[in-house]
Amino acid sequence: MPTPTISSLLYQYIVGGVLFVIGMILVFKSDVVDLRLRTYRTSAIWLIAGYFIYLAIHSFFFFVAPRL
Repeated sequence: MPTPTISSLLYQYIVGGVLFVIGMILVFKSDVVDLRLRTYRTSAIWLIAGYFIYLAIHSFFFFVAPRL
Protein backbone atom coordinates (compact mmCIF):
# COMPACT_ATOMS: atom_id res chain seq x y z
CA MET A 1 0.00 0.00 0.00
CA PRO A 2 1.48 3.40 -0.93
CA THR A 3 2.29 5.80 1.89
CA PRO A 4 0.08 8.90 1.89
CA THR A 5 1.85 12.23 1.63
CA ILE A 6 1.18 15.59 3.22
CA SER A 7 -0.11 16.88 -0.11
CA SER A 8 -3.02 14.43 -0.03
CA LEU A 9 -3.98 15.59 3.46
CA LEU A 10 -3.69 19.25 2.48
CA TYR A 11 -5.70 18.71 -0.68
CA GLN A 12 -8.44 16.97 1.25
CA TYR A 13 -8.81 19.70 3.85
CA ILE A 14 -8.23 22.70 1.57
CA VAL A 15 -10.78 21.57 -1.01
CA GLY A 16 -13.13 20.35 1.70
CA GLY A 17 -12.63 23.57 3.65
CA VAL A 18 -13.44 25.71 0.62
CA LEU A 19 -16.63 23.72 0.01
CA PHE A 20 -17.49 23.94 3.71
CA VAL A 21 -17.01 27.72 3.73
CA ILE A 22 -19.07 28.13 0.54
CA GLY A 23 -21.85 26.10 2.12
CA MET A 24 -21.74 28.12 5.33
CA ILE A 25 -21.81 31.40 3.36
CA LEU A 26 -24.81 30.22 1.35
CA VAL A 27 -26.67 29.24 4.51
CA PHE A 28 -25.95 32.58 6.21
CA LYS A 29 -26.77 34.65 3.11
CA SER A 30 -30.08 32.89 2.54
CA ASP A 31 -31.28 33.89 6.04
CA VAL A 32 -32.04 30.29 6.92
CA VAL A 33 -29.89 30.69 10.03
CA ASP A 34 -30.28 33.64 12.37
CA LEU A 35 -27.06 34.01 14.34
CA ARG A 36 -28.83 36.19 16.91
CA LEU A 37 -30.48 33.05 18.24
CA ARG A 38 -28.34 31.06 20.64
CA THR A 39 -29.18 27.62 19.20
CA TYR A 40 -28.09 28.59 15.69
CA ARG A 41 -24.96 30.31 16.96
CA THR A 42 -24.05 27.22 19.01
CA SER A 43 -24.68 24.95 16.02
CA ALA A 44 -22.47 27.09 13.78
CA ILE A 45 -19.68 27.04 16.36
CA TRP A 46 -19.94 23.25 16.69
CA LEU A 47 -19.82 22.82 12.91
CA ILE A 48 -16.68 24.94 12.61
CA ALA A 49 -15.06 23.35 15.68
CA GLY A 50 -15.99 19.90 14.41
CA TYR A 51 -14.20 20.55 11.14
CA PHE A 52 -10.99 21.43 12.97
CA ILE A 53 -11.36 18.63 15.51
CA TYR A 54 -11.74 16.11 12.70
CA LEU A 55 -8.70 17.67 10.99
CA ALA A 56 -6.70 17.23 14.20
CA ILE A 57 -7.79 13.62 14.68
CA HIS A 58 -7.08 12.78 11.05
CA SER A 59 -3.67 14.47 11.25
CA PHE A 60 -2.84 12.50 14.39
CA PHE A 61 -3.60 9.19 12.70
CA PHE A 62 -1.80 10.38 9.58
CA PHE A 63 1.48 11.43 11.25
CA VAL A 64 1.74 9.98 14.76
CA ALA A 65 -0.12 6.69 14.77
CA PRO A 66 1.95 4.97 12.04
CA ARG A 67 5.08 5.52 14.16
CA LEU A 68 3.58 3.92 17.30
